[in-house]
Amino acid sequence: MAKRILYFDLLTIFACFAVVCLHCNTLVHSFQPGAAWDQALAVEVVMYWAVPIFFMLTGANNMEYRAKYDTKTFLKRRMKKLLIPFVAWSGIIYLIRCIAGGSSLSILGFLTDFMNCSIEPIYWFFFAIISITLAMPILSLLAQSTKALWYLVITSFLLTFFIPYFCQALDLPWSGAFNLPVAGGFVTYAILGYLLATQSISRKSRLTCYALGILFLALRYAYTYQASYEAGFTVRVLFDYNTVFAFFPSVAVFLAFKQIPSYIFLERHAAAIASIAGCGFGIYLIHKILLDYLIFGLGEVSPASMFVRLVCPFIIYASALMLVLIIKKIPLIRNLVP
Repeated sequence: MAKRILYFDLLTIFACFAVVCLHCNTLVHSFQPGAAWDQALAVEVVMYWAVPIFFMLTGANNMEYRAKYDTKTFLKRRMKKLLIPFVAWSGIIYLIRCIAGGSSLSILGFLTDFMNCSIEPIYWFFFAIISITLAMPILSLLAQSTKALWYLVITSFLLTFFIPYFCQALDLPWSGAFNLPVAGGFVTYAILGYLLATQSISRKSRLTCYALGILFLALRYAYTYQASYEAGFTVRVLFDYNTVFAFFPSVAVFLAFKQIPSYIFLERHAAAIASIAGCGFGIYLIHKILLDYLIFGLGEVSPASMFVRLVCPFIIYASALMLVLIIKKIPLIRNLVP
């Protein structure tokens, strides 16, 4: 896909903001009966589509890379965009943590924490994206084999996203070894994103997906709410991206954005929208630093505060965006924000 696609950029912007909302919403993971936790659960459920959307956009943007690059060029460009900033910012955070905590620096310590994703836990996302990228040279060979791709998506959906949870709900046995290794987990989202972007989806199918998306949002909230109040802690059974509770809301959001007409207003601002969308990875890399060290650290704001859940996402996103735009203009460090 040679030129930028407006709804891809809009999806990137809104998904990035939704991720910031999720990370400002840490209260949901520490159960506290009352309206604040109920509200935090609502934010968690409503914004949960964000990460699958990034995987879907990865597939939609890269499955046809062979029309533009050879595989060596593609992998080189992608690794420069993903791996260098990932390692660099992990090193920066590791250094900050060691200085703040008074601990000694260690190359082995850094490598151990890096591979265990304990320097910054949200960076697990980059391991997943890099893994999908490494699968692209094979997946791209199937780009024109629509039936084969739909087979992979449907089979993986049944064996990974649906049947295991259906069996669990009915207290039936199921072996986790029974899956589709060639297209399991997040790869399914990448293939699906490409299919949804390139295939014509009927109005009836779209409406069905919207209805299922809303249904599974409601079910996830209702189950987690009831189970957590009964257990006295946050029940995380449905806090998994490889379930129907994330699958259908993500599909619904993707299809909804695909239907956005190209209004003159949006077309006139396509360049600005593309510029903001191009800061997405950079915002992902640094927003948690701003949240942890400025809001929770220097600001001493409680994670349970309504300000953190409802106001901080706008402050953090805007601050991270401005910082990324500035860094992109500095030659020596511009590669830190792909």
